[in-house]
Amino acid sequence: MHALELSQLELELHNRELQEAQQQIEESRCRYADLFANAPVGYLMLDQHGTIVSANNTVARMLGRSHAEI
Repeated sequence: MHALELSQLELELHNRELQEAQQQIEESRCRYADLFANAPVGYLMLDQHGTIVSANNTVARMLGRSHAEI
């Protein structure tokens, strides 16, 4: 019984560590997404065929288009 309780405590600790890491990753992703979207230079993300899959606000303003149109 003691071994099971110890294993459960270890799993709970590991789970908390994973949740904290996930939160840090999400915060980092949000920072970089904001940086991309609001960069003072135009950025485009293309797929392997050269199709625009994402554009930042600067590119949209430069082209006079909405994100949906791009």
